Amino acid sequence: MIMTMDPETTEAPRTTESRELKLKPGTYRFGTFTFDFPFVVTRDGVLDFARSLDQCVSGRGTQTLTVRCSQMQPYVGPPDYHDGAVTR
Repeated sequence: MIMTMDPETTEAPRTTESRELKLKPGTYRFGTFTFDFPFVVTRDGVLDFARSLDQCVSGRGTQTLTVRCSQMQPYVGPPDYHDGAVTR
């Protein structure tokens, strides 16, 4: 069923609920309808991924991957999330 959905017009599910996964060291891929990216779990159990993802992904050097955007490639607009910063 997922393969029949158009990624341009289908809104990806939204959630604020965390998911906990126990991943062994290795290379993995996070993916949604609108973007995907590889990340690595090191032997120390921490995450590493491309710095080009920093606008939308955080958690490098930790055990928690946080994805804040709903679209990314190409991502030329303003962030589609609120980071808590106050702009004046």
